[in-house]
Amino acid sequence: MSNINDYFAQSELAQAAYGTFPSNVMTATELTNDVVGMSSNQANEFISKWQVVAQSPYSITGFSATVFESREDGAKYLAIRGTELSANDVVSSTLLALGWPSNFNPQFLALKSQIENVWMQDPAVLQNQNFVVTGHSLGGHLAAAIKSSFPQATQGYLFNAPGVGGILGNVADSLASVLGLGNISTDNLWNVRSSEGISFVAGLGYQLGTATSIQTEATNSHGISTLVDALAVQAVYAKLVPSISETQLNSILDALGSLNDSTSAPINKTLESALDALRFIALGPSDAKTDTRAKMKNEWRLAA
Repeated sequence: MSNINDYFAQSELAQAAYGTFPSNVMTATELTNDVVGMSSNQANEFISKWQVVAQSPYSITGFSATVFESREDGAKYLAIRGTELSANDVVSSTLLALGWPSNFNPQFLALKSQIENVWMQDPAVLQNQNFVVTGHSLGGHLAAAIKSSFPQATQGYLFNAPGVGGILGNVADSLASVLGLGNISTDNLWNVRSSEGISFVAGLGYQLGTATSIQTEATNSHGISTLVDALAVQAVYAKLVPSISETQLNSILDALGSLNDSTSAPINKTLESALDALRFIALGPSDAKTDTRAKMKNEWRLAA
């Protein structure tokens, strides 16, 4: 049995963390803009499941994080936004590349202070509450550091995130030992990575947690939307066959991406082909193919 449904839910939270929600109001317009990149159906369903209880939007500190609450059971989830093209993120990413531990990362220090001094003092946010932390790219690295720093953080999900130690190897561990700083715990930490393409950020350092490779398309493989799309399609398959493994799911998508169409032309739209295959099984032969990414996003949402 796979953890695909959990990975999918957490990846959507990591994607939504790229949104800005004034007065903690989440709208479909914000979730479907070019920054977040959800489809209309995806955004509306996401809003039906989650609400924003607090957000520290992107600022001079260089981090942005959102506390979401499940409408079903009230559970709290901290989602941390990923890399921005800004001076602050360049500094933080450079520190990662050089192997500096999270304790010296300015974004981590600012986020840690926000959690301790603001959100954990508010009973409506994180006071006396456990939470799950998730993040994409640099946000995933920060998520791992937060999980290590707060016992209330029971689980952590990283999506295409850098590890620790940087390109200089084990410098971070050595420095942390000298200064008496604890290493990042990898318990209940899941590291989900795209299988295709090259990502410098995701390749930094020693990788944390239980590593899982998800079959994706090569285009923009580092982006969170690419992972969300792949996990969404795999979640549809997992719903039909709950016992299916992650290896089997990856093999299905990999095989579909290697097929040729009736004219012997390569099929490069792996995810669209995966949905078309399900449609064929459930409804029989049809000329109604999933020929655009927007259509694919709406169809996998309806199928799920």
